[in-house]
Amino acid sequence: MNTQVWIQEIESRLGTTLLESARQTDADDSFPFILVDEIIHDPYFVDLVSQIDRNHTLKEFNQLIKQISEVFPALASILLTQAAYGVYPILRFGTDSQRDTYLADLIQGKRLGAVAHSEEAGGSDIEQLTTTVVETEGGWILNGHKAYVSNGQEAHLFYVTAKKADANHSLQRGVFVVNRDLEGVTVHPAKKKVGIRAMSVTELTFENVFLSEESLLGGVYQGETQSKEIMDRIKLSIVAQAIGLTASSIKKGIDYLSLDRKIGTRLIEMPDYQQIIAHLISRYEAIQALYDNTVSQRTIDRDAIAMLKLLISELATQSTEQIIHMSGGFGYMRQNDLERLARDARATAIYGGSMATQSKIIAKKWL
Repeated sequence: MNTQVWIQEIESRLGTTLLESARQTDADDSFPFILVDEIIHDPYFVDLVSQIDRNHTLKEFNQLIKQISEVFPALASILLTQAAYGVYPILRFGTDSQRDTYLADLIQGKRLGAVAHSEEAGGSDIEQLTTTVVETEGGWILNGHKAYVSNGQEAHLFYVTAKKADANHSLQRGVFVVNRDLEGVTVHPAKKKVGIRAMSVTELTFENVFLSEESLLGGVYQGETQSKEIMDRIKLSIVAQAIGLTASSIKKGIDYLSLDRKIGTRLIEMPDYQQIIAHLISRYEAIQALYDNTVSQRTIDRDAIAMLKLLISELATQSTEQIIHMSGGFGYMRQNDLERLARDARATAIYGGSMATQSKIIAKKWL
């Protein structure tokens, strides 16, 4: 299906545009429940998410994310989080029992899922995990605190990364499926954010939470491998999001610079501005080419994903800020959306792993 036509169909059914919703939710920090509900229950979206573990489907899904991000990056964040953090872990790693219990509801949007991996001190570094599980009769006892949980306010279940030390003091890490309504689970109020305001980000506390034997994802302690693969999946979607956001900001900039002026030549005719735009577009096209090559491969290259995330996060931030600077006072007016895109761009540099984390991944091969 043509994704742009599908977006127009969604807007027609709702009687509003993505742009109107983007502006409203950014103004009041609200979650777009009606819009999200319409999208995640749509047969086309359900079909994409049900096959999100296949590379060719991920490519089509990310094209949808890119186009949504040109107008409403925060909505794209909500949708890609549900796909990569809600559906993918169970679809890719879940036991038959876990799939039977959760998968259909997650794919059909009856439940939202979220990954609870990062912690305040260690960030997303699994080596610095402090959240723990202790084996007990019939399962485990979970204790700990998680930070920066995307879609956390709305999620019905969480994939929680925790460590277990056995009697021989050997350390094992696993991902545990934790229902929100279990006793001892506390979902804290959503954080106030500069960008991507429509998506909630919250903290979670687990205090002596009893988890059944069925809670360990895949039934195995492979938390490091599972977490890396889940993170790589969402990073590719965030790259697509940032590509769409960058394309939108550059287009808005060129449109403004090309306007006829009552006095003097058009701004686009000034050599300094031409040079800035040329550099932005050249970097954008190079990143797009690397992205296209990466998603066309049969296996996902983790280093290439880290490079893409590093490069596009930097470009998204720089392009929006430079376009605002070239646009003068116009760039700071909310009605042109550049100011909102600039704030959203800064969030892409952190979400899914910071630029420092991507640099660390790339540098490992030299150590």
